[in-house]
Amino acid sequence: MYDPERNDDIQMLFLLHSFASGDHAYAPLLCSKYGLNYVHACILVVHLKNKGLPMSAAKLFTPTNLLLASLPEKEYENILSLGKLVELSSGDILGQAGKNFHSIYFPVNCTISLISQLNGKTKMEIAIVGPEGMLGLNSLLDVKVSLLNSIVEVSGTALTIDNKVFHKVHSKSTALQKILKNYIFVRLYQFSQTATCNRFHVINARLARWILMAQDCAHFNEFYVTHECLANKLGVRRAGVTQAAGELQKKKLISYKKGHLRILDRKGLETITCGCYQLNKNIYKDIMKAQ
Repeated sequence: MYDPERNDDIQMLFLLHSFASGDHAYAPLLCSKYGLNYVHACILVVHLKNKGLPMSAAKLFTPTNLLLASLPEKEYENILSLGKLVELSSGDILGQAGKNFHSIYFPVNCTISLISQLNGKTKMEIAIVGPEGMLGLNSLLDVKVSLLNSIVEVSGTALTIDNKVFHKVHSKSTALQKILKNYIFVRLYQFSQTATCNRFHVINARLARWILMAQDCAHFNEFYVTHECLANKLGVRRAGVTQAAGELQKKKLISYKKGHLRILDRKGLETITCGCYQLNKNIYKDIMKAQ
């Protein structure tokens, strides 16, 4: 029986078991009483799974990556068992241009920035990878060397799998192959759209677009990002970022101080951003839904 006066692991397991059995009355307590985060919940689910917890219930508590969540249940479970959850911190380098890529990453509630560098100095963000995607597409094309720098942008959790192990799983799964083929197509479109956006749209709109994309990926209203980092992402000078961020602050859309950016009015940002933001969302939805 659940004892509201107790606060130990046994009580938490009881709540998880109750939810898995179809009793959702205790569900709010999982967060409010125990403050479960993604990693803790997943560890508990694995523990319960070994005792016979059905996978359908495990999915409710397992961190969600949209690509993995699209897989049939058995294949989803197989990939989870082969990978491991890791906590990534902002600034962590996951891949470097010109070097071999050894691991695949499926972000859960973090974002990874793909950076192109020119002459070892000029940097620019080419794309953001979040819970909607994966890092390591080059390995699926039998390209062992990374062509871009991969840096964690917003801290959080990701599922990581050894490159060779994932290659074997991919070669045997037609469902995974189809999902990732569609994802590669979406990525190619988004790369071209980003290039167009960077050439023709004003900094304010592009900054708003980046903020919205970052929130979509990380599911946080607040994150840490410096002026220099934003300048690299948008391909502009720091002075341009300062001016654009200042204008968004004047409109009370964000607060931004000493690298701490907080979203105050998401709907307001959506009116400021360029059409590329919605185009990218639509192409992902349409193509991935068509699989």
